[in-house]
Amino acid sequence: MKEQPLRYREHIGDSKPLVEEFISSFKADRPIAKSIVIVHAAHLIGLYKEKMIPSSVASKIAKELLLVLENPEQVYNWSKRVGCTFEDFFEALESYLHYRLGEIAGYLYLGRSRNDFISAALRLAAREYSVDLLDKLLRLRNILLDKGEKQSGKLFPYFTHLQLAQIGSAAHYFIAFEEALSKIWSSIFDATLRHCYDNPLGSGPAVGTTVLLSNEVVSKLLCFEVQVAPYYATGSRLFILDLLASLLSLFMEFSRFANDIITVNTLIPGFIESPREHVATSSIMPHKQNLVSLELIRAKCGKAIGWLSSAFSILKGLTYGYNLDFQELNILLVKAFREAIEVTKVFEDYIANINVVDEVLREWVRDKIFWSSELAEELAKKLNISFREAYYKVAKALRDDGWRLGENTKKLLKIVGIRTDNLFDIISRRPWEKRVLSHIRYKREKLASDVERLDSLQKRLQECKATLIRELRRLAGEGF
Repeated sequence: MKEQPLRYREHIGDSKPLVEEFISSFKADRPIAKSIVIVHAAHLIGLYKEKMIPSSVASKIAKELLLVLENPEQVYNWSKRVGCTFEDFFEALESYLHYRLGEIAGYLYLGRSRNDFISAALRLAAREYSVDLLDKLLRLRNILLDKGEKQSGKLFPYFTHLQLAQIGSAAHYFIAFEEALSKIWSSIFDATLRHCYDNPLGSGPAVGTTVLLSNEVVSKLLCFEVQVAPYYATGSRLFILDLLASLLSLFMEFSRFANDIITVNTLIPGFIESPREHVATSSIMPHKQNLVSLELIRAKCGKAIGWLSSAFSILKGLTYGYNLDFQELNILLVKAFREAIEVTKVFEDYIANINVVDEVLREWVRDKIFWSSELAEELAKKLNISFREAYYKVAKALRDDGWRLGENTKKLLKIVGIRTDNLFDIISRRPWEKRVLSHIRYKREKLASDVERLDSLQKRLQECKATLIRELRRLAGEGF
């Protein structure tokens, strides 16, 4: 006899496969399925502690939730067997529990709604993704600082308006990227703290239910802190927008850095040695060496930036309160985090194996002007004139020489003792060249502080999860 799964729409009537597939988020819920089960488990424990569910029933439900928590795929496998397209993982889980336990499974659903449950589950999932991403960004930042320190004795070209501006230590390049990632790291960390410890449970469909569970109990199990206003909890997705905005900054920096490397590689072939694994060639032009990893990173980041725009577009026309439009935001949030984690891993591998060949740069820069600002500043100091006067002297000399190193410009260089054939003589006149290594040491201290912050957060989350599992096992009768 074919199993008849429980469906919320039974009192409405049958649907069509076309429509059911269209409105269902069941498949898309896979990445957050475990978080949904965890929220159910915390709710069960809360009901039990308030004596709103018979202990024998609570014990049976706890046993099933432990099994599903270990492997949420069993719900998906069962759904295939019964041939049902559920609205979402919530309906599928309830139907599965009903199949396993019968009518008593319905006790679990007192005092809750999918609206407050999904709001809680998304926060749990976002925390997990955030911690994973933050951990990988810490590793990348450490590699960037290592690379800056090891490559500090090599030279690197620095551009403005896509034109050569200055030559300096290669360390500046790597620590600039690390500085950006450091700021973005803090932004993601703070956004996670700002939103993902809010407790939306008890908000029901919109503004609450008649059941009041202990906030203290639920908060201890799920690492929630503040009970937020119910209509905000169910009707807002500000936390998704905030997290996506932080991820947007990350994608933007990754894309710019990738484009930077591609551009420098095109302007100065052979200057940057990229790891072979990240290079591909043409099917017809064997001389081509294409930075395919970086090109794909650039494209993936551009795609991800569009997701934030999509999220704002989805929300802007909605009235407050829950709307099914929200489920499209869930997909965007998961996609964005997964893409960010993947791109970070690829970048880490690329940066760890990159090498700067400054001999190539020295040859390339031989006939280039990159010292005009140093010359103007040194003239102003040497001749005791205003900087603007010195600036115009350099500009006139360069113009008269046809914007190349000619006799007029050489006279000015001689006055201040700058030798264009000695690159380090030029860059050593800038204090930052002497401070770059001390700045790397300072950034290592900041990195160590961020490592401690994340370790503390991870420890707390692990303790909450361990407490929930322990309480659930106790309820299931598995002992202490």
